[in-house]
Amino acid sequence: MLSTVTLVVSAAEHHFGQGGVYAAAALGALADAHSSVAALGSLHAAGRIGLPTLGTGVLVAIGTNALLRIGVALVAGGAGYGLRMALSLLASTGAAAAVLLLPR
Repeated sequence: MLSTVTLVVSAAEHHFGQGGVYAAAALGALADAHSSVAALGSLHAAGRIGLPTLGTGVLVAIGTNALLRIGVALVAGGAGYGLRMALSLLASTGAAAAVLLLPR
């Protein structure tokens, strides 16, 4: 999985630039957010994307994965369970977004 997501994110960056990075990170996060985050880290380490693109890409990946998990929780566990999961996942994603917005 990691190799496939890394290849797709890298190819998307090469062909479509920053928007491709975000789209590929979101697609990869539908299966596993960790793979998208690792792929973004590899691109950053190689100097192909900057820190702002890395941070936003990570937020896109974890946000996409959180939305998917909320949907699964609603379907599998009903409204009560889905709401509890949504509150938890939205809080953690919101915290990540807040960190991204901190002045550097």
